Amino acid sequence: MNVQGLSSMPSSGQADAPRIDVKGLSKSFQLGGATIDAVRDVSFGVRRSEFVALLGPSGCGKSTILNMIATLAKPTSGEIFIDGKPVVAGKATPDVGYVFQRDTLFPWRTVADNIGYGLQLAGVADAERKERVATCVAQAGLQGFDDAYP
Repeated sequence: MNVQGLSSMPSSGQADAPRIDVKGLSKSFQLGGATIDAVRDVSFGVRRSEFVALLGPSGCGKSTILNMIATLAKPTSGEIFIDGKPVVAGKATPDVGYVFQRDTLFPWRTVADNIGYGLQLAGVADAERKERVATCVAQAGLQGFDDAYP
């Protein structure tokens, strides 16, 4: 797999500090008694103002790497830092968003619950979460569908 960064701004000052820093990242899965290495010893950094693409054939680990950075999957080994702070699997990282490859919704959650899922992971209090979700529902023109399932 290739990791390439393209920068539209010259490196200077804060742009030199990695926003995302991946060190020795690996992820293995067990399948019928066999160990499958989905990602093996990947390291790279992404600096502010960089545009980065993960390139490679289907099944080479691109999505697995992104899922680990987004805390959706726990690495087998290695470290991930965002703004110098370690990423903890399963715990939301402030100021980090993740857009799925496909328009993924949880079919067992209502429209409002799907919209508020990220806020729930971030530990936003129920009252504030409901208020923010209601604002989003209104902005999307989905009033009346808050309690509907996708």
